[in-house]
Amino acid sequence: ISYRHFTGFVKVLFYFVISNIAKLSKLPIIIAVVIVGFYLFIYFFSTIFVDFYYYYYIMYLLIVLLDFFTLVPPYNKILKNKN
Repeated sequence: ISYRHFTGFVKVLFYFVISNIAKLSKLPIIIAVVIVGFYLFIYFFSTIFVDFYYYYYIMYLLIVLLDFFTLVPPYNKILKNKN
């Protein structure tokens, strides 16, 4: 991993966690950990195999999914009931 990739990664992860902290905190801990872990996996996969910039598109897709599960009924009720 190059320095540029690492700094880009830290910035993006920081942005992802800070901007979604309210949504992540609504989720059960396990699901939140899985989402962040999946995010990390995609990041490292993208740095090794794929053009780095695809990672950003996948990140936005994850944010949309997070919005979907935390804001859109009836899916948000499913997660709230699990807490």
